[in-house]
Amino acid sequence: MNIRELINWGLVDRVVVPGERKEYFQAEKDIWKVARIIVRERKKRELEPMLKFIESLQQVYEGGTEAELQSFHQTMESIRKFGRQTDQAMEAMLKAEENWLVSTLLKLVK
Repeated sequence: MNIRELINWGLVDRVVVPGERKEYFQAEKDIWKVARIIVRERKKRELEPMLKFIESLQQVYEGGTEAELQSFHQTMESIRKFGRQTDQAMEAMLKAEENWLVSTLLKLVK
């Protein structure tokens, strides 16, 4: 990723050094925070659009045999179910820091 995108994601900040013309950057040091930021951004940019697209695909009906149509809908439902489960897992991870026990355990693991 380029530095601008890392800044947009909130993983890197610009640091002003008095008297310097060069740009300096500082990366987020808390690995748990980095993981949460990455999960939140990937969910927003990849998972949510995919789920919307799957929903729109399920509305499609363009002929074909009944067996083909049924197979198509079953496949789309399986993908949608997997996407929802992934979404729920990501949400649980993003909210995990709010849970004192999980937060404390993660700090001990670090």
